[in-house]
Amino acid sequence: MEVFMPKRWVPLLWGFLLLLLAWWTYNRPGAGWHVYVALFLALLGAASIRFAFQGSDRAISEMTTATPTSTGTRNEFEDAALGPLSGAQDSTLATSPAPFGRLYQNPGTAGSHDLGQLGDSFYRHMSVTKLPSYQEAFEQILSQIDLANHTMWSEGSTNYDKERKSSDDERLVALANTEAEARGLQPEYLAVLTCQYVFADPDERAECRSRWVERVRHREAVDYFPAGGALYRQFFAH
Repeated sequence: MEVFMPKRWVPLLWGFLLLLLAWWTYNRPGAGWHVYVALFLALLGAASIRFAFQGSDRAISEMTTATPTSTGTRNEFEDAALGPLSGAQDSTLATSPAPFGRLYQNPGTAGSHDLGQLGDSFYRHMSVTKLPSYQEAFEQILSQIDLANHTMWSEGSTNYDKERKSSDDERLVALANTEAEARGLQPEYLAVLTCQYVFADPDERAECRSRWVERVRHREAVDYFPAGGALYRQFFAH
């Protein structure tokens, strides 16, 4: 298991410095152009501070070290820059998959995807030699939760069994930890890829169940299930 030591003080410090620079720029005498520069600096500073508090540990680590910045990390910073608009979307994710709409567009048949290139940067540290173990663990977890009930919830239905779902949520996390420890895997990957299956189009996912781990790793930019990083930030990065 990778251990991240996020330096959240770095984006926090940069945010305050940018706000101070924005205040100094705004109060400079002269032409009115400096007002627009000050506004831009203020927005960037506010985004940096918001990112310091809301960014996942992985994203903070990437932004504060020499590690190449992934698409997921850039998306997190963009979410921070959106401010209230981003928060308004996030607040509905726990009850409806609608905010993931732009990620759900079905690109076509499930078999047409190119599996030769990693499509979801969230899984960039997943060991290729462990893929069969991840698939076996995924099947084990899926067999012990009420998939139909979770699917009803993910589709926004109010007829699902809330108590059963709550119990299954706890079971899913416990199983992810247990299976990961037994097989030398990363539990967050197991939990997220199982959640991706829950949110996926039922017909499409059924065709890919036997190779689901490969499928989520090679997700397209727009697909019939949400990106791993999006689900991780919403449900597990706390």
